[in-house]
Amino acid sequence: MFLFVTVDAPSEPIVKIETKSAGFDFGLKTFLTTSEDFNVDAPLFFKQSLSEIQKANRELSRKQKGSNHRERARKNLVRRHEDIAHRREDWFWKLAHWLTDRFDIPP
Repeated sequence: MFLFVTVDAPSEPIVKIETKSAGFDFGLKTFLTTSEDFNVDAPLFFKQSLSEIQKANRELSRKQKGSNHRERARKNLVRRHEDIAHRREDWFWKLAHWLTDRFDIPP
């Protein structure tokens, strides 16, 4: 048993490709400036959490080397740094999604 399918293809492509250009400038004072004069400021996560980092670091330096309490304080300091890294990563993903939603071509 055989099946033959014949399809007439249109002469023009159905999908039209639209392009939209945008320029981005990454700087030191403002994190991002778009070509539409929209500025995105850097959130400064480390600066916001600096007091927590300092407190955890002081607690670590007071502990006796080799003790279990020092290991616990070290892990607490690491958690503070990881929290900053996770918040920064989450902010970058949200910014990337916002930029693609704003400057992407609608379907």
